[in-house]
Amino acid sequence: MEQEEVINPGMAIWITEYNMYKPSPIVWKADGIAIDAYHGFGDNETRFFDGEAVLLSLENKIIQRLSTSITHFSREGFKWLIKGTERLPQTPFLITSDPTMQIIFNGIVEIKDDQKVIDFSEPDACIYPVGARDWFAVMAVKGNNRAYLTAFSPHKNLKVLDNDEIWSFDWDCPVSRIKIAQNALIK
Repeated sequence: MEQEEVINPGMAIWITEYNMYKPSPIVWKADGIAIDAYHGFGDNETRFFDGEAVLLSLENKIIQRLSTSITHFSREGFKWLIKGTERLPQTPFLITSDPTMQIIFNGIVEIKDDQKVIDFSEPDACIYPVGARDWFAVMAVKGNNRAYLTAFSPHKNLKVLDNDEIWSFDWDCPVSRIKIAQNALIK
């Protein structure tokens, strides 16, 4: 698969945890990753965003004006600062600039032919941003060549399918073909 064939997620940040940083006006400090090919730091639109954003969690979809930026904190590393809202959804959730974005898959997949860019030795420790032609996802390692995949797409009625090839945004290379586990929760 060539990189041009992989979806461009635009401004997309997967938030895994957050806490209040400043109470007035409210600013949240969040941990998470940019879903792009820039090793978690994002392009200029992702690093500093101000506008209509979609907060998309497994429970709901909220559209509101937000400001996001990435900042380095001593001893903590890079964190996202989120302004413009008094409440955030339960983690994990996606922040994106695309109002048509939706969750199309949420469940376990098997990695059929690992290209050795995924570390299966530490379940739940590694989250990988991956993509395919028409969808992108975050993948949390579960061990034994299995991963928990949450996939997003702006295309209605799109499905994640067995044998879809996934591409690593971090490593800029194909990762594997996937097989959907029997107990997967398909949206």
